[in-house]
Amino acid sequence: MNTKNTILTLLTTIVACIFLTIIAYNSVVVVETIYFDAHVNVSDRLGFNNDIDKIYFGSVIAQMGGVSERAVIYMNTNNFTVMIKVKATGDIAPYLTAPKQDIIVEPQEIIKIPLKVQILPTNEYKELNGIVTLNVKRDLFNNN
Repeated sequence: MNTKNTILTLLTTIVACIFLTIIAYNSVVVVETIYFDAHVNVSDRLGFNNDIDKIYFGSVIAQMGGVSERAVIYMNTNNFTVMIKVKATGDIAPYLTAPKQDIIVEPQEIIKIPLKVQILPTNEYKELNGIVTLNVKRDLFNNN
């Protein structure tokens, strides 16, 4: 009798774990991940770059420091609400700021995600590169 109770408890626990895993996975599912190369040049002159193959923040004057801002445009083409989390990696990451909270985007909505690079005054000339990642997730708990 004790063995039957142990087996029944074990099976119930396994089924409960599977059920909770399915709920957790389905509550926030990654829809897509978008990667952008990012670049800023810290130099002795100011510069701009409007190429579209990277997020170019241009050139910032090293001795003065400075700020450069860009925006990423995202359109939610899904028929459900998504959440976007922005993350930066690489040399540029400590200097790049983006929205900290998840960005909620309704179906067919177009948004601009602001990105800002801020360089403190320095005597060091350098190029900073990295990757900006947009993790687009579906939120089933707040879904339309």
